[in-house]
Amino acid sequence: MRIYKHQWYDHDSIYIRNADGGITVSIYENDRVAEIYDLIVYPESRGHRIGALLLQLAIQAARTEGCDVILLWPDCEPWVLDWYEREGFHEDPSFKNKDGEPAWAKQLR
Repeated sequence: MRIYKHQWYDHDSIYIRNADGGITVSIYENDRVAEIYDLIVYPESRGHRIGALLLQLAIQAARTEGCDVILLWPDCEPWVLDWYEREGFHEDPSFKNKDGEPAWAKQLR
């Protein structure tokens, strides 16, 4: 498992990767908000809890960075939304993207 952090001008990104997939978490310290991007588990690796492990590592990274909430804007199949819901994420209209779509959020504190 490779975990590395990159500092951008307005946020940090934490990249978590292994041979089965990966996830990117962007940390916005001013808002104490983390955003998940690109949770990927390759089809041949599905069914082995790789996605759950990557998600838990992302959540732990966000907590370590002092975030209060972690967000994602799912663009996926319905079964993936069901999985996120089982992992504690729920649609939260208090966070919206530029198109007005609500985020899915999980409170960390």
